[in-house]
Amino acid sequence: MAALLLAVPTVLTLPADGRPDSALKPRVLGEHEAATPGDQAAGMLSRGARATGVPEGFTSTETCKEECYTYAGVWTEKCQWNDRVHCDGCVECEDPTASDTQQPQQQQQQPPPQQQQQAEPAPITAPSPPRAHDFVNTDSFLSGNDTQQVLADTVPHLRSFALLRVNRTAAHTMMAHVPGPNDTTLLFGLSGSCSVVADAPCANVTSAKLRRGVAVLVRNGHKHWVHGNCVAATATVASGPWNENELDLAMVPNRCDISGPPVLRVTDTDAIKPEPTAHKSDLLSKRVHLRAGRVPGLLQLSVSKFQPGAVCEGHAHETGTEVYLHYRGRGCHLRATEADGAESEFDLYPHHFDALHPGTKHTAYNLNETSSCENLNMMLADPGEVLPPVSSHKPKPR
Repeated sequence: MAALLLAVPTVLTLPADGRPDSALKPRVLGEHEAATPGDQAAGMLSRGARATGVPEGFTSTETCKEECYTYAGVWTEKCQWNDRVHCDGCVECEDPTASDTQQPQQQQQQPPPQQQQQAEPAPITAPSPPRAHDFVNTDSFLSGNDTQQVLADTVPHLRSFALLRVNRTAAHTMMAHVPGPNDTTLLFGLSGSCSVVADAPCANVTSAKLRRGVAVLVRNGHKHWVHGNCVAATATVASGPWNENELDLAMVPNRCDISGPPVLRVTDTDAIKPEPTAHKSDLLSKRVHLRAGRVPGLLQLSVSKFQPGAVCEGHAHETGTEVYLHYRGRGCHLRATEADGAESEFDLYPHHFDALHPGTKHTAYNLNETSSCENLNMMLADPGEVLPPVSSHKPKPR
């Protein structure tokens, strides 16, 4: 009989609140205590129960027992236990949806990290309209001591344009320029006196004087130097090789290599005979330093003269860029139509610059009623483009 009694499992009674057997709270085994067959038969460890360890620093209270953290189950049930194990005082009962392994808030819960603010997308801005022209005021350069002021480097058909101040009298302090193999260089004297020296295979180098009104063209790809005391305008055009179809009397002969083509070309404004322009005014004239055909891309280099009250009617060059640089006299003005249709007006005195992009409508005139004024003009196009000389090319109204 005694043996039979030992084999009968211990009878468990339901808690007073009437919960089902699956919710009964078994006894917790000690660290070195093994479960007896009677314990296993009695189901003292419920299915799925597992000890997860008591949170570090846990202190048992009457209403929050150690078993509340080691017994399996959800807190929605644990918080209702009120017989042998009391859990209604645990902080997790403030949040009954916590998991069965949740640690006390004061020990495990960390404040949620702040969510990183998503970067706001950059505002979409409309692209800027294309520039119609590039006007540059040169007062600061003319009144200062800078050696250079870049006037243009993003103009169609014009690689660069700048004002240059040279103050180098000794040969070893010459200002050197090494252009690209396709680049033709223009130097136009505005004041003072300098020398342009081109590279040569012997000591007897080729040189040209650069003074007010003199234009020196350096053949594409040739290194050259400038020394002396002067202010000059300098431009670079990606022309490629020059055309040699006709004899050019403006070329300076080579002194040590007569077999090679001359490198320097020199013309003087005061020595050139004036001629009418293509515009409808007898008050306009020009002195042409270079016509179309000699240097690809450079359709014309000239100095235009505006008598008192002269007006060059509004026009545009659909495929060409026109450069204005004031040369001498007061009164020369330029009006250009902007990309948005507005008009801008500029006084070109003294030595101010404007580059009119292809298709830009413009008007030039002299507001001085008693004296004339003059501008340096360059007409530029794609080197592969063939156009008649500008003197016979009638501009199209825009």
